[in-house]
Amino acid sequence: MSGSPSTSSSNSSAPSAPTLAPAAGEDAPATAQTVEAAPEPEGPEAGTIPQGEWIVGDEVAPGRYRSAGAETGIFELCSVFVNDESGSVMDFSTGNEGEQVLITIPENAATVSNSGCVPFRPVG
Repeated sequence: MSGSPSTSSSNSSAPSAPTLAPAAGEDAPATAQTVEAAPEPEGPEAGTIPQGEWIVGDEVAPGRYRSAGAETGIFELCSVFVNDESGSVMDFSTGNEGEQVLITIPENAATVSNSGCVPFRPVG
């Protein structure tokens, strides 16, 4: 024996699985495809503006909206801001619990954000 490692190869091969072909006149079986479900749309429920910051035109339509006021909690203050593309405040409003809050979102607004408010709903 020499000091070199020995390798052995086998001339016998392992049996392979049979390949099934479609019978004459049959189509080949379709391959399975994974289809992903369509993602749930993000953003507010149609026609409402819940708490958060939303893009005007994409997630929130311009128009007049009303909230019933601040949600019940430790700090009962509703505040809503409408901003332009530069982030400057175009309009804002605040209210306590039970005080209605009205806001107008113009077409040239970029975002609307609110905190502590019952969701806004369209007026009219």
